[in-house]
Amino acid sequence: MATLLTPTLPSGAPGLAADVTALANARPISLAHHPLPPPDRPAASTAVLDVTKWFGETSGGVKTYLVEKARWVSRQDDIRHTLVIPGAFDALAEGRGTRVYRLQGPR
Repeated sequence: MATLLTPTLPSGAPGLAADVTALANARPISLAHHPLPPPDRPAASTAVLDVTKWFGETSGGVKTYLVEKARWVSRQDDIRHTLVIPGAFDALAEGRGTRVYRLQGPR
């Protein structure tokens, strides 16, 4: 399993957009048969889970909202964020406070 790091976005805040884009080029893994990483930010007082089937590869309102949410979470040390999105194959990426699971599903 590889951890994909996010570059700094033009706004100056570390973000998730590069993670999500990198997932499209990531090496597929079998999340069903692969050990999951330990919880991110284990001392966090709040855990947020977002699951969506509407997450465009390049743009879209849901993607914009969730990327902005991940930017906000990156500045909150007491919150951990998990995002589950659809994709052509299973993959995993981690940002600062946000972990993204891409799950293979029907088109």
